[in-house]
Amino acid sequence: MRSRVQLRLDRCHPVAFVLALLVCSCGHRALQASAAPVPARNLISNGDFSRGVAPWGVHAVGGTNSEQPPQPRLADGALCTTVHGGEEIVVGWPVSGSAEAFALVAGERYELSLRVAAPGPLPVECVIKVGHQLAPYTAAFATRLPAGETLEPFSIAFAPDHVDDRAGIALECRAAPGSTVADVCIDDVRLTTARGQPGG
Repeated sequence: MRSRVQLRLDRCHPVAFVLALLVCSCGHRALQASAAPVPARNLISNGDFSRGVAPWGVHAVGGTNSEQPPQPRLADGALCTTVHGGEEIVVGWPVSGSAEAFALVAGERYELSLRVAAPGPLPVECVIKVGHQLAPYTAAFATRLPAGETLEPFSIAFAPDHVDDRAGIALECRAAPGSTVADVCIDDVRLTTARGQPGG
């Protein structure tokens, strides 16, 4: 004959088994959640323009062919500005005089991504640069940026060959001569280290 203790253990066994399964399941989910990758921190503040235009700015290089200097505006969540025939403009982060900046480490691998478009009948060529904010604006990286009628994603990795403790981004666009105009639009600008940093 089994003891009363053994009988009680037998009766409790199914409940204890279910509780053990629940504990294991919850623990497994907790481990999965803790193992989720931390998103890399974007070195560019307001790169999606969810907080308006600032600290971005736009200015013309060598004068403008229109009565008004180029003005940044938001269109469907993207930052856009108009360029006239023969003009060269710079869409920059941050605007001159801003305290915003990021540091570049020599040999570190960075990833730059954004969406860009240049809709309109006027051909526009763009170059994006990452480098020092102040004269002589030494670039740590520069590349031509394809821009079509609609916002298209672009991404590239680079490693600067020098240290820069006050860097920014400049999108330089030159329009072909002509009497027509085009828009230059960007959105979702991100600059991260390739190895990732704590999100913020």
